[in-house]
Amino acid sequence: MKLLYRLQLLLLGLCLLFFGSVNAQTFSGGTGTAGDPYQIATVQDLLDLSGATEMWGAHYQLTADIDMDAQTFTPIGWKDAGTDHTFKGSFDGNYHIIQNLNITPHADQAKLGVGFIGFMQGGTIKNLGLVNVTADMRPEGIERVGGIVGHSEWNATIEGCFVVNGNFTATGNVGSIVGYLVANKVNNCFADATINANWGLNGGLVGNVKDLADNGIITNSVFYGTVLRGYPAIVPEADFPQDGRVFDIAGLYSISTTGQENTHPAVTVLSPNAMAIQSNFPELDFTDTGAWEMRSGSYPVLKGFPATAYDDLPSLLAVPLKVTTDGSTALAGAKVMINGNEYTTAADGTIDAVLVAGTYEYTISADGYISQTDNLEMSEGGPEKVITLIAEGVSTYDATLTIRNNKGNVVEGAEVQLTDASTFDKTLTTDANGQVTFETLVAGTYNYSITKELYIDKTGSLEIVDQNISQEIEFTIDNKAPVAMVGDDQIVSTGDVVYLDATGSYDPNGDEMSFEWVEPSGITLSDVSDPAPSFTAPNVDGEEDFVFKLTVSDGALESEEVSVTITVKNEIVNGTELLTNGSFEDGLSTGWVGLDAYATSTDVDQEASGTTSLKMETSAKIDGVITSEDAYFPLVIGKKYKFSGRVKVESMNVTVLNFRLMPGGQGNWFDQAKFSMTKPSIDWGDIQPIMNEWMEFEKVITIPEGFGSANLGETILSQLHIQSSDDPVTEVILLDDLSLVEYDIDFVLSAGDDQTAQASETVSLLASHNSGDDFTFEWTAPDGITLSSTDQLGTSFQVPDVIEETKEYTFTFTATKGSLSVSDEVKVTVTPEVTANAGVNQTVTAGDEVTLDGSQSVPSSATFTWSGPGNIQLSDVNAKQPTFTAPSVQINTDFTFTLNIEYNNVTSSDQVTITVQPDGEFVQPIANAGQDQTVDAGDAVSLDASNSQIQGGTFEWIVPAGITLDDPSSLNPSFTAPEVEVMTKYTFGLKVTAQDVVVVDNVVVTVLPIESDIEDPTSIQDQKKVVLRYFPNPTSGVVTLELNERTEVNILSSMGQVLKSNVLGSGVQKVDLTPYHTGMYIIQLKNSSATTSLKILRQ
Repeated sequence: MKLLYRLQLLLLGLCLLFFGSVNAQTFSGGTGTAGDPYQIATVQDLLDLSGATEMWGAHYQLTADIDMDAQTFTPIGWKDAGTDHTFKGSFDGNYHIIQNLNITPHADQAKLGVGFIGFMQGGTIKNLGLVNVTADMRPEGIERVGGIVGHSEWNATIEGCFVVNGNFTATGNVGSIVGYLVANKVNNCFADATINANWGLNGGLVGNVKDLADNGIITNSVFYGTVLRGYPAIVPEADFPQDGRVFDIAGLYSISTTGQENTHPAVTVLSPNAMAIQSNFPELDFTDTGAWEMRSGSYPVLKGFPATAYDDLPSLLAVPLKVTTDGSTALAGAKVMINGNEYTTAADGTIDAVLVAGTYEYTISADGYISQTDNLEMSEGGPEKVITLIAEGVSTYDATLTIRNNKGNVVEGAEVQLTDASTFDKTLTTDANGQVTFETLVAGTYNYSITKELYIDKTGSLEIVDQNISQEIEFTIDNKAPVAMVGDDQIVSTGDVVYLDATGSYDPNGDEMSFEWVEPSGITLSDVSDPAPSFTAPNVDGEEDFVFKLTVSDGALESEEVSVTITVKNEIVNGTELLTNGSFEDGLSTGWVGLDAYATSTDVDQEASGTTSLKMETSAKIDGVITSEDAYFPLVIGKKYKFSGRVKVESMNVTVLNFRLMPGGQGNWFDQAKFSMTKPSIDWGDIQPIMNEWMEFEKVITIPEGFGSANLGETILSQLHIQSSDDPVTEVILLDDLSLVEYDIDFVLSAGDDQTAQASETVSLLASHNSGDDFTFEWTAPDGITLSSTDQLGTSFQVPDVIEETKEYTFTFTATKGSLSVSDEVKVTVTPEVTANAGVNQTVTAGDEVTLDGSQSVPSSATFTWSGPGNIQLSDVNAKQPTFTAPSVQINTDFTFTLNIEYNNVTSSDQVTITVQPDGEFVQPIANAGQDQTVDAGDAVSLDASNSQIQGGTFEWIVPAGITLDDPSSLNPSFTAPEVEVMTKYTFGLKVTAQDVVVVDNVVVTVLPIESDIEDPTSIQDQKKVVLRYFPNPTSGVVTLELNERTEVNILSSMGQVLKSNVLGSGVQKVDLTPYHTGMYIIQLKNSSATTSLKILRQ
């Protein structure tokens, strides 16, 4: 029971740990069940929910309006390649709104599914409003984006939701409510939003439905916004599944000012003003129990939400017309036709109508009155327009006014307003003849006012008496000075032909202009009065700025003086190549995608870099030809890049072929960094091809801010996209040598890192630079050095064999392009091969002053350190030639000295031997090899010749065969007596030599075999021995026993452990100890009469 109890406690603890982590977030209340949903009441609640992936199967209810201004919000529900974090619960907005919501993708999610709910599988979203909500996914390369849900499947329901003032962009598949709908229901929703995408199926309410499940429902919903690429409300019927599935698609409405024309038959497209009329929405339920109501002066909205939630919806204005008979007396019952609808004036002369702001033509008619047509301008807070109808029978006249300027030319487009002292107020615009005609004027005085931009306002009056009138009015030009435009500053290189460009200059009045350039000193323009003169960039030292000034005149007024700076460099240097396989020599799959429909060609320009070109022969639009992801290249925002290549056109019917630089990633569209080739008949492109001829092209492109999400100075991985316009017929276009390099870089040249080498080594030099341009190279070397090559980036040389001291060699590398020549140096420090030389061996006499000689060591500047025998003191251990006094010796004695030198952390050593002879007169040598000795086999034996007289001479031991002395140079050497089976005599000789005298003495060492004493028999009555004799002892392996009878033989360890037992017969027998380690063993012998033990040493 105790064990079971402990197990229960452990399980309980684990449950608390697990569920505590999952449900640690309690929000503002609730338990997450359908009956008691979690309460979302604060900004923090919503942020916590967006991160609580383990809780996305629970139920939630919004209990307050939430403002997410300045908050970073990631979708509730998302997927990545290997993980499902989808939303499977329910979210009840409870008729509350979430405003100022900026949705950003989760860092780990896949490139699809972004919205308030990013990826939804089953569950319900209802009664939720989003106001001021943004999801800009094009920079992220994400598709399936919606305001409420990005991707919806598994019988999910979205009902009673709206979006006001939304903005949703993606690479494709965008909808204001749902971006990608698989299943199953969208009902009673509306959206006022702007959506945009690069491709895909996009709709105002719902985007892609190509996988919509059987019995899918999209009903009773309205779209008021703008679809920049896509369709009103939903996609066309042809883009729904065509495999027999049944759908309920009904009651959908969209504003007429948006999307492509090919609409779904279930979508009713209405004008903005028609949107304000309830009867135009027969499928929406406006009853007391229905979901919809008409917002006053606006469009249908959902009930239950606060009225302020809809403040940003378009508002309609009451039509500010009043019809009178005399300027003050209202005319009831008049018919007013405006915007295609007829209204009847009330007793106060007004009509009950609303319209969106704008300009409308109206016609007013009434019995007994002359009809009147005019325009009405409607704006927020604009004035009421009072119309006076003229009774039939009253004489009316026409007034035609011709407007001419002070140069006598008619003025088209002038606004002429004619008013009287009562309610007449009409404005007409002069036609191509400079005329306006005011009709149906009664007799009286009228005032006119004439306005037009670049003219001085003109006022005056005219009198209508009893006939039509025609009158010319002079309208004085308000002459404005021309505006001089000189284009951007340029950077060019010496020798370039440079064109200035003032063709963008203009005269506001359209007058002819004259140009006057002022040249800087040293420059002569081709024509100082030409708007686009040219000159040849002069030679400069490095670089120099030349400022050209321009003034433009219209004959009366001059423009302000403007200037343009042309920076001339002695050479423009470009960066390294950024495009991969721009010459198509490596096939059509290396560096590119989208070239499968095309082929390579051997038709190349004679100046081409290779033998292969790309041939695009097609009758389809050229599109999707893009840099492959593994070949993306870095571009820096704000920098200039030179795009160049070769093109040959055999047939070109498309308007334009664009080469766009765009941020890397699918769908990251950008149109402000491109090169355009237009067909020969169109001249607005960067180049127009000459048919059937190879042409080179080049353009410098600046990467502007707004390129991707990077800021000025930041780097972004990018791609090149080749695309034609949408009007192909038959195209045959060849491309070759496409290139993209950074333009006008700061040229950086390096001759390489400084090096250190030693004598006789081979040294490699390698220069580098940061340009892809063609340079000539030159290496120069110091005297005495021969380089393997002088005109390549890399070279090498052999260090001289003899180097006595460290030497520094300086090599210069020069790169030249045109008039630009840049050099850099690299130093190679050569150190000598470090070799210690301790001098020659010497023989000296005791007492002599001895000089050691390390002076031949290399290099001489190395650090010297001598070491020698401990009983000898050197004068200076760090000197090249230290000295010492030879010590007193009895015999010739060798002393070894070691010299160590160090140079630049490299060391070397050498030794020298000094032989010291005894000093004094000759002494007769005496050889005394010591006393004869008798020893046992295995004994250590020492010889003693210390009583010999060897002064001034040498000695030598003469050793019998099989014996090795431990130190033959010693007067007291030693050795180990060998194993013998019988007594053996070994004779050692000592030979002493002094001058020409040689004496010899011998010593004899007798070695006895080892025979141990035999223990007495254990039986006193039996006096016979167990073993007669045994040998050798010590033994290297085998022991010989001579037994007197059949005997039990046991081999024991020194601890008494029996290792082996056997019974041997009488006579000579062998016991083998070779299987055992060296050490002491006991051989135990037992026979019928006695027992004994032998201690045997195994060597």
